[in-house]
Amino acid sequence: MRSSLSAILFILLLLVSKSSLSSDLDSNSTNPPPSNLSFLVVPYKPMMHLSDADNDISRYSELNPHEVREQLRIGLLKNINSKLVIEYEAKIPDQDFVHNDDRDMDLIYNSLSFSEDTVFPLKANAKRDSLKWKKNLFNSKENEAKNKDKSYINVSFYDQLLLPDLARKYSADYFVFLNELDIKTNFADCLDLALKIYQRELKVHYSIFDRSGKQVYGDVAVVKFPSNSNDVNEIIAMNFPGISDQIIASVKKVSAPKAVAVQ
Repeated sequence: MRSSLSAILFILLLLVSKSSLSSDLDSNSTNPPPSNLSFLVVPYKPMMHLSDADNDISRYSELNPHEVREQLRIGLLKNINSKLVIEYEAKIPDQDFVHNDDRDMDLIYNSLSFSEDTVFPLKANAKRDSLKWKKNLFNSKENEAKNKDKSYINVSFYDQLLLPDLARKYSADYFVFLNELDIKTNFADCLDLALKIYQRELKVHYSIFDRSGKQVYGDVAVVKFPSNSNDVNEIIAMNFPGISDQIIASVKKVSAPKAVAVQ
């Protein structure tokens, strides 16, 4: 039987009211924003937690490594959802996504394929031409060198109809996939030599898809914190808001309505 904590990990359907944004549009716009948008935020698979700090965090927090990973996963999902609620004046429905039935969660996870991809600049509502992008990437050594340090873990689907089907089932406009969480200690970046305190980097790789299943964004959110910060609750409180802000900024970019000027 699954633990009570696992229930929090179910994807939350956020019904988002965007009516408050209408006043921010240019007065020449004749294309108002949709009255509401909905998002499905998909937490990363437990196996996609990569960290060299778990033992330190476990000892300090008096938790076993599994509990640490579970708390970080829960904390990230709750933080992003709360940010969406605040940003979009959203309301979380009484019935969470697959609250009593985790078959859809398993269906999603079993359909995922992970690969390293290159972060690409994206204008609001733009779509990447994947074939053109791949051709340019592999044919240009200059592009390869330029993008070498700008990679992230992306996700693709064995079942190409999965997202459209889920979009219809849950009335979702966008899917935010949290693909991987990394915590890495940089022993070359010493903050305090005497106390042996080093810089740590926390990364969350994520992808955003529209209701048709097309990817509209992909990136990695990054924050840094010192290696002497090992309280799991402190790590969540001090670092996940920054991660969430970066992800929400991407959501705002791709979901922003296009303004059409009056002729």
